[in-house]
Amino acid sequence: MTENVKTLAIRGGEGGYLALTWDDSHTVLVDAGYPNDIAEIEKALNEAGVKLEEITDLFITHHDLDHLGCVPEIRQKSPNLRIYAHPDEAPYLDGRQLPIKVANMLERYDKMDKGSQEFCDFWQDFCKKNPIETQPVHDGQILDMCGGIEVIHVPGHTPGHIVLHLKTSDIIVCGDAANVKDGVLTGANPVYTNDIPQAAESFEKIKSYNAKGYITYHCGYLEAK
Repeated sequence: MTENVKTLAIRGGEGGYLALTWDDSHTVLVDAGYPNDIAEIEKALNEAGVKLEEITDLFITHHDLDHLGCVPEIRQKSPNLRIYAHPDEAPYLDGRQLPIKVANMLERYDKMDKGSQEFCDFWQDFCKKNPIETQPVHDGQILDMCGGIEVIHVPGHTPGHIVLHLKTSDIIVCGDAANVKDGVLTGANPVYTNDIPQAAESFEKIKSYNAKGYITYHCGYLEAK
């Protein structure tokens, strides 16, 4: 892809595609997979020549379970880890509010099948036991690491969803704010999106950067044509 950016396919992509970037002082991971994916993450990192304990900075694009599941293990092995998220995501990460999808599931809990109820219970329990304190990052902020990482606030899928513009490589790490279909960049999946009109506006914001490439969480890397 580029000399300091890699895509890490977890469980062959079924667990998502994390992004890794680095410089002499920082080793940065974007998102943290599902719970129980830590062995897969370590394997992918090792294949990229990086040890888990070398991660210095972790960005969480948003508070869905498949993006933060291995934060406890990463934090344990990297005790000086700095974790970043948008302030609008913080209440869902630190336990002040239930995750949006959990709250929605609880409203229809009695009508869900047993498997869905168990998933809801697991997610709610995970959040109670693993509050995540984060350092706030804001729209337009550029962090002085890895050639410059620009934070772009793209609400819609969740209120505080961010994407990251890796300025040296001109690659945008999209989280769930964008996907790929038939080789074309598309927006957030409406089935799992909190505010569809807002997500559509955010997708236009992403496209306005005319980046050279995009790392989408569920579809992997797309090089712009």
